Amino acid sequence: EEQAQLIAHYCEEQKKQGTLIFTDPIMGDDGKLYNGVTESALMHMKHLTACADVIVPNYTEACLLAGVEYKAEGIDRKSMELIEKLRQAGSKSIIITSAVVEGQDVVCGYEHKTDSWFMIPFHKIPVRFPGTGDIFSSLVLGHMLHGMPLKDSVKQAMDMAAVIARNAGNEDKYKGIPLETELDMLK
Repeated sequence: EEQAQLIAHYCEEQKKQGTLIFTDPIMGDDGKLYNGVTESALMHMKHLTACADVIVPNYTEACLLAGVEYKAEGIDRKSMELIEKLRQAGSKSIIITSAVVEGQDVVCGYEHKTDSWFMIPFHKIPVRFPGTGDIFSSLVLGHMLHGMPLKDSVKQAMDMAAVIARNAGNEDKYKGIPLETELDMLK
């Protein structure tokens, strides 16, 4: 808790100096918190995401942060209140990964600079690797820092689906994706 307060204070101070605050609130998946993540940690993450310029929660994390019920079947287009609630809580731009909207797997979001909403469909690959969310976030941020608009940054980062597909047959998924051997696929 003390560390979360220090980080939030640091981010608020840096934001005043013009630093882009990018937060990936790693807390849970499949409708529940990860083991060891407490309700107290959730409260601190709400504070941290409220001061962020860009947040990248997955659908579960977005529901937890917004206080919206998680629905395994996903949401419909009219239920994009999730993004609006996160905006009302203070987040400027929002990217929700692993969302299901009307039966379609999508990355959806809102870009505050252009006051625009986006929904980018993808084909879900039935395999899990630890660290893919971190890679996605790093790619989005890297593209943004090179001046690419948020939606385009997300589209480019979604190219990592090819990397996931290429590694789907790896025996030990818990080792993650051997990123160094895949750099040619990630622009």
